[in-house]
Amino acid sequence: SDLTNWLRADLLKLVIVTDESTTITIVKELTEELGDQLNVTRSYPIFAETISPIASKGRALRKLAAHLGIQIERVMGIGDNLNDLDLVEVAGFGVAMGNGAPEVKAQADYVTDDVDGDGVATALEKFILQR
Repeated sequence: SDLTNWLRADLLKLVIVTDESTTITIVKELTEELGDQLNVTRSYPIFAETISPIASKGRALRKLAAHLGIQIERVMGIGDNLNDLDLVEVAGFGVAMGNGAPEVKAQADYVTDDVDGDGVATALEKFILQR
């Protein structure tokens, strides 16, 4: 039915699973039609995801850092897919996984190894543990 009917419900998240090209189309169309009412993104090449327009990993990271009394400039954010893009942008030091989306890699301060190469561990060892 009409997706706008769901916007009146207390809905946390909607994930549409399909092939990659259809997912790209769905994200584009939903963003154009409902972009101010929903945060529309991809969390995996085949997952189109919608959440509240005020919910994002970047926003959560800012709140967590403030709650812990840590300057956001001193926070490392690591991500791979489009739902991590604002987290990588907001963090003082943004890291993209080697197998991440090109858009995330383009915004990152550093691109680490892919998930199979222990990219998170590599970034932590290089920038946190070696200091």
